[in-house]
Amino acid sequence: MQKLYYIQVFNFNGYSNFYYFYKIKNIINMKINKLLIIIACTLLSSCFNNKKNNDLIDCFNDIKAMGDTCPTAAIQRLDSMSNTIADKSEYVKNKYDLLNIRLRDKAYITHTTDSVIKKVCKYFEKTGTAKEKQEAYYYMGSVYRDMHDSPNAVTYFLKAIALGEDYKEIDTTLFINSYLQLSGMYTLQINDSAALNSAICALNIANKINETDARLYMNVASCYFNMNDTANYMKYSKYALNQIIKEESEIVNADIIAKQMCDYAKLDHKDEADFCYSLLKQVPHNNLPHNYLINLAIYYNKCVNTDSAAIIYKDLYKSTDNISQIYNSSQQLAKYYYKKNDYRNAIFYAIEFIAANEAVIEQRKAEHTTNVNNIYNYNRKKEEFIRIEQKAEKNKLYLTIGIFAFIIIILFIIILFYHRKKKLLDVILNKEKEISNIQELINKRDNQIRNEKQKLSHKQKELKEKTDKNNELILQLQEAENSFKKLIAQNKELTRHIFMDNIPQENVHIIEKCKKTIIGKENFDDKDWKELLGVIDKQFPEFTNEIQVKFKKINEPMLRICYLLKIGLSNPQITNLTGYPPQTVWDRVKRIEKVLGYSFHQGTK
Repeated sequence: MQKLYYIQVFNFNGYSNFYYFYKIKNIINMKINKLLIIIACTLLSSCFNNKKNNDLIDCFNDIKAMGDTCPTAAIQRLDSMSNTIADKSEYVKNKYDLLNIRLRDKAYITHTTDSVIKKVCKYFEKTGTAKEKQEAYYYMGSVYRDMHDSPNAVTYFLKAIALGEDYKEIDTTLFINSYLQLSGMYTLQINDSAALNSAICALNIANKINETDARLYMNVASCYFNMNDTANYMKYSKYALNQIIKEESEIVNADIIAKQMCDYAKLDHKDEADFCYSLLKQVPHNNLPHNYLINLAIYYNKCVNTDSAAIIYKDLYKSTDNISQIYNSSQQLAKYYYKKNDYRNAIFYAIEFIAANEAVIEQRKAEHTTNVNNIYNYNRKKEEFIRIEQKAEKNKLYLTIGIFAFIIIILFIIILFYHRKKKLLDVILNKEKEISNIQELINKRDNQIRNEKQKLSHKQKELKEKTDKNNELILQLQEAENSFKKLIAQNKELTRHIFMDNIPQENVHIIEKCKKTIIGKENFDDKDWKELLGVIDKQFPEFTNEIQVKFKKINEPMLRICYLLKIGLSNPQITNLTGYPPQTVWDRVKRIEKVLGYSFHQGTK
């Protein structure tokens, strides 16, 4: 270019201008040298800044890993770096803000504003990777969750999930947690089927990467419990319990065990509830979960006795500030004292229950008002966004038309310029033929892929059919098990009726006295005991022989409990009849069943 420019100057301005042109050339060269020096310095400075930024990002990653186990300490460490990022790039500042929000979420610090996460999310939407966008969307959903803005929370959790489904380079833990958060949001909205689907998706993803844990199984089980699907609840809750036992993580997952103990008690699965209770007894007192007392009270009420449950409800009532727990405990205590005819305490707890109920109603009204307001604002923003999109679509249409017109003009000029270039046209035609051949190859490959997909679909149908058959067999097994339990109960009742029907007329009065003693209207003396045991001995002589064989030596209290169990009395009835403490009766019944080798309450050998 310099040589050409020199010739042009010489030709147009004459030889006298050569010196002037040479001087200009030197000036330009000097400026170019200075410019090269400036560019070199800028590049060096940029490299140095990049190294500093990389060091900061590495430090952020260390703090992030620390926050997964010690979020409070990680927040303190991150706060100490706040002054060092003031002059850093937008990328570093936004990474800092996003990490700060993440750590506060890990530390269960409630978010109260969305201003920071909005800025962070907007930045990473434009410039971030799929992984950074996923994290920004997830924590934006978490912020709106804490602000009780359900529509926006669900929207951003769904966006995080969509990125997880579309890209491979994502955070699988956040992918799983997005589904779990979505399940929790749907549960609050009483959308149980959607909550179940989200919980199952989280479990399936964890299964694929071999990172399943008891909590994922328990989330699915809880959704089935809310839907009154007892069979599936039992299935998934047992998965969770087996994993806890396998990993020996009873202390870490004590809240899950307490929840299962309560659920099993509500479903009248006493053995499973007792097993969960035995696991919780091994947990140190300091490690008992926050939900232990309320679940223990429900378990005692269902499976032990109402007196023990009342003691727990009293402790819970005195020790908690949680309005829902005060509501539950005062309600149960009011019922308990009413049944005991203690109307003074019953009225006191009934008043407390009414006050708690009013507080719960006010709280729900406030939450409902907040949700309605959030939904209204969300719909307004959505409408505004639609209007902006429509306007953008119109502008895009106009721009497309303009570009299309410009392309037509350019094509027209190109056609005019190249219409005589026949050789070039031949080359283009040859290229088109090659493209056509390649397209045919692509079509063949597409057909092969389609055939493979059809085969895969067929295999999936076969797998589904086998799965359905397996589920049918499981249901049949459960029905058989239920029928077996009914037969056991019928057998127990039949034994009791046979005993009652075959009692001689002269001994009927002792049975009546026994019944009255159980409900507290009579007292049993040694003479009565001797007569009752004689009647049972006549009725079941082979049972007496069995006791003498298996018990080498047996005292009178144990013998009495054996005979009472044989005629079908329950533990509380035996307690009332004998006057022994409940725990003593419980321990002796366990010992008798162990020695005899079968259970009186279940009727199984």
